[in-house]
Amino acid sequence: MSENEYIHIIVEGCDATGKTTLIQELHKQLGFDIVKGSDFSIAEKGVVSMFEYMKEVAATPTNLIIDRDFISNLVYAPLYDKNMLTDEMVNELIKMKSNHSIVIYLHGSLSTITERIVKRGDEYVKTEHLQDIINRYHSVVERFDNNLKIGKFNIDIYDSYLLAECIASAVKRSRVV
Repeated sequence: MSENEYIHIIVEGCDATGKTTLIQELHKQLGFDIVKGSDFSIAEKGVVSMFEYMKEVAATPTNLIIDRDFISNLVYAPLYDKNMLTDEMVNELIKMKSNHSIVIYLHGSLSTITERIVKRGDEYVKTEHLQDIINRYHSVVERFDNNLKIGKFNIDIYDSYLLAECIASAVKRSRVV
């Protein structure tokens, strides 16, 4: 595989939107490695360390599925008083990602996401924060819509398993696998 023949599939979205299911199904169908792009443990190491980690992942010249990335940082950091990337850091990451990455943004109705959170439980996200998280995701995703390839999928309409089949089929047709 040449340097230009790889893809990073970044899966983003609020908690309980089916990201883990989608990621696991994509891994099964494509065989791509799964990498954690952003979470509380990465943010707790400090903004510079987090940024360096995200750059390292972005520079990896192999097919990857990235479980959250800088978009999640921009959504959750202000809510949970965690380290947030600066605009300069985000712009550098976008430049690194724009040629080899697609973002799969999973979103849904407040009622569906609340029902899923209540059913499974969550140690960090409280149901009273969900509307704010949903609004923040929509705002951040719209902010980068012209800079990144973003596919937006409503979980009230699309099932993670079927979505994984469609994405895997498209990736296979693109000949990067």
